[in-house]
This record gives sequence, C-alpha cells and structure tokens, in this order.
Amino acid sequence: VGDTWSAPGGLVITLPHGAEPVVLEVQVTYRYSGTEEFVGELVHRIEGQFGTRYPPLPDPEDDEAEEPLLRMDINRISGRHSLTILLPADSAAPFFVRDEIEEQYELMNAPTTLVKGHTLLFVRGLSVRAQQEIAEVIERQFEETETQGLVVEQTDTGTRLTVQDIRFIPDQAVILLEERNRLEQIAEVLKSIPDVRFLVVGHTADVGTEESQLALSRQRAEVIVAELVRRGLDPMRFDVEGRGGDEPVASNENEAGRAQNRRVEIYILEE
Repeated sequence: VGDTWSAPGGLVITLPHGAEPVVLEVQVTYRYSGTEEFVGELVHRIEGQFGTRYPPLPDPEDDEAEEPLLRMDINRISGRHSLTILLPADSAAPFFVRDEIEEQYELMNAPTTLVKGHTLLFVRGLSVRAQQEIAEVIERQFEETETQGLVVEQTDTGTRLTVQDIRFIPDQAVILLEERNRLEQIAEVLKSIPDVRFLVVGHTADVGTEESQLALSRQRAEVIVAELVRRGLDPMRFDVEGRGGDEPVASNENEAGRAQNRRVEIYILEE
C-alpha cells in the first residue's frame, strides 16, 4: 500500500466543433491504495493521474528523436486526468475505471472549449439474465401504476428506462409541475432495485447551438437526479451525462419529432 510507479499510455481525444480526433502519448503515474469492498466483492484500488499537452514537449533524454508532425488546426491542448481503477482480488482483469477529466482545447478558428467531468467504464456489468429480470420488474410496476411515456429496453450499456417528452419550461432546466406524478413513480421503481448504479443521460431537440444544447441537456439530467434524490434515492448512486441533440430518435423538422427528442434516459449499470 502506498507504492507508486509509472508507465506510458495512449489517449484518444474527441475534439469539439467537428475536428478530427487526436492521439496523444501520455505518462501515467499510479499508486496502490489497498483493498476494499465494491458491490460485494473484494477489489484492489489503484489511483492514477496524467497530464495532457499538445504540442508535446520534447524528450530531454532523447537527442535523436524526430520532430513530431503537428496539426495546423490545433493551437493547444492542456489538461489533466485522475483515474480510479478497481481490480478484483482474484483476477488481473479491470472491474471498473473512472476517469476524472479537466481539459482545455484551443483550435484554429473556433472558440476555446473547457471540458470538465468524468467517464465511466464498467468492464464487468449485469448479466443478460439479470438485465432481463430487471426490465421485467420495471415494466410490470409501471403497468400496474399506468404511468405513461416510459419505455424500457435492454441495450449494450444496460437496461435503459427512457422518459419520453419530459416537460420543462422552454430553454430551461425547470421541470413543469405536471411531471410530479411521473417522477414519483420512477423514484419508487428505482428504489425497488437495490445494489445498482444509475447513469442519467439528458437529450435535447436540435434547436440552437451545439454548445447550448449540450449544456441544457446536462442541466436537465442533473435536475432529474435532484428530483429523484428528493424522493429518497441515494445521490451517490447516480452519474450524469448530457448529449445535446446529437442522438435524435425522430425528425427535428416538426414539433412532434422535437418532443420525442427531448427526453431523459436512465441506465441501470451494474450490481
């Protein structure tokens, strides 16, 4: 416990404003933090961190290194990542990885963009059978309460509960009072599923700028989480993501389609 080491790695950054992704070489510093229990299993916890920088700094110990070919569309990328890696005590295969990100992108002919948040990778998740059982329980409970505008599906990410046409004040992250009953029913169903995490993803219609859509979709997802927490769910069970208008399920050319695209998805991730 407390031992540290470093190793090289590679990072693919998806850039904003339609720019091509960039691949960076990084040097990661790791620290072993000991064992703990995670969803009923004994795991090793490893913390990691690394910085991102473009253009890359030259290696002072390699006098013969060739000058890298630099992209003309990127002025500068800088930032840092903090990793949490959980390994099962009986295996070397990763169980769970969380990457806290804070990066700034300065591209040619585009505004500077700051990205701050986290990504999650669940290498071991719910079995297909467990997902089916959860989906059946959710569908049955919503049928009993006659709650409308909810769709339950199984996806590669996990069981997904889609709240369709969620009603907010236009262009704001403020839920209308008429959604109160639906939120009550959703909270009761989620409370009946123990020992899982939830990823809440917000979507908007393709109206306005890409940046405003992304910000609004995340704010609305955060509001949904706040409402569910007010109804008795543990805030530590939630992660939040906003995807703007990039994943429409209907046409944005008419109001009916835009209403379908304004939705919130709740993924049930792992035991």
